[in-house]
Amino acid sequence: MIAINTIYDHKAIDAEHLGIIAQLLTPFAPILAQQLWEQTGHAGDIAFSSRPIADMSKITMKPINFPIQVNGKMRGTLTVPAGISEQELLALVHSDDSISKYLTGTTKKIIFVADKIMNIINN
Repeated sequence: MIAINTIYDHKAIDAEHLGIIAQLLTPFAPILAQQLWEQTGHAGDIAFSSRPIADMSKITMKPINFPIQVNGKMRGTLTVPAGISEQELLALVHSDDSISKYLTGTTKKIIFVADKIMNIINN
């Protein structure tokens, strides 16, 4: 929908980009996609065309605010890159003074949900 809204804003689209949209639309609306494919000057069946390849250099992961709980109580948030591992996050928690002051005693359990929350259970 974002792509369609951008097309509406520019009031134009070239044949190359319309062909890519048709290829992406093929699994959901094959007849419409085939008609778009033919109108953009392509020959043959769209089902047998090669799929567009994503340019991974244009994909960026936004940093997330990761909530940290100690013994079930919210003790702070850390802004970290998405997809951070449990060990990396734990190292950041121990280096952050505002959260590490609550880490007294021994750690019994760590509950880590990737990109969502970390809960550290202490004695």
